[in-house]
Amino acid sequence: MQIRYMKFPLVLVTLILATLFTTPIRAEVQGSISSYVWSNQGEFNLDGNHPSVQNRWDIKHPTDGLMLSGNTYLFELKYDQMLSLDVNINTGSINDQRRSFIVHDSNGYLTDLSYADVAGRSRLASSGLFYRLMGKDDLAISRLDIGAGYIGYINSIGYNNPSVVLDSANPANNNQTFNERWEEYDIYYSGMDVRVKEELYLTSFLTVNVMGGYAPKLSARYHYTKFPDRPAAQQQKQTIDAEGYGIHYEVFFNYYLTEHFSTIVGYKYLLLKVKGKSYDNFYPFWTGGAHNLKNEMDGYILGVAYHF
Repeated sequence: MQIRYMKFPLVLVTLILATLFTTPIRAEVQGSISSYVWSNQGEFNLDGNHPSVQNRWDIKHPTDGLMLSGNTYLFELKYDQMLSLDVNINTGSINDQRRSFIVHDSNGYLTDLSYADVAGRSRLASSGLFYRLMGKDDLAISRLDIGAGYIGYINSIGYNNPSVVLDSANPANNNQTFNERWEEYDIYYSGMDVRVKEELYLTSFLTVNVMGGYAPKLSARYHYTKFPDRPAAQQQKQTIDAEGYGIHYEVFFNYYLTEHFSTIVGYKYLLLKVKGKSYDNFYPFWTGGAHNLKNEMDGYILGVAYHF
């Protein structure tokens, strides 16, 4: 599993080396380095069922938080052709949220209901290599690029201090609150995407930038552990491998204070949606259960950039 999810840094290094090797020795490399805060609202959702049992479960919790982001953009010209490399890294914490866990039987009756505090961390990284289709000279007011890239997203979450309203398997837990780390999970998304980017000069000191990407084949792995602080014999584990798609885009304004410094204000969106089946489950008869997993986030970005 660890090897599989090392693909992102390996692909990122490949893209960087590709750009370096296509750069002529006497080319002038330009670009920007920016840092911004992404104030996002989002939600993680996992629902599923098993054909032999017919129960249907739904787990969801908000992923609202602040993510600190760093972005490096480099471009170079070679024989009137322009290539550019865009690398973006985001990290932030998720706190003060509540998870809900709901199970219904085949007749639609509620069998399980609980809530828990949520704490964890999210990390998002992406890189893209672009080719300029329009606006290759300095006087162009519109610049259009197409490219391909790689996106990776990790959520590491713990569920603490659960309040159990209804537990059909263990009725003694009904209406009880437990002071412990009850559950935890890690989910990894990764995949290649195609991208389009546009930069439009509204004035000599103000630009609007749009970038969107679509990952048609997104891979994901979900690792779950119940009672992570208890002895291994009491822990219950589950793994889900899934595939699906991802969409991401951002729109922002660059206001140039000087030739080299600008402020950034904009909006950013991310959707990762996959389907898969579970295995090595703590209940053997649940192996093969079908699951839908989704992470969706959006919010405003605010930051600064240095252009060189």
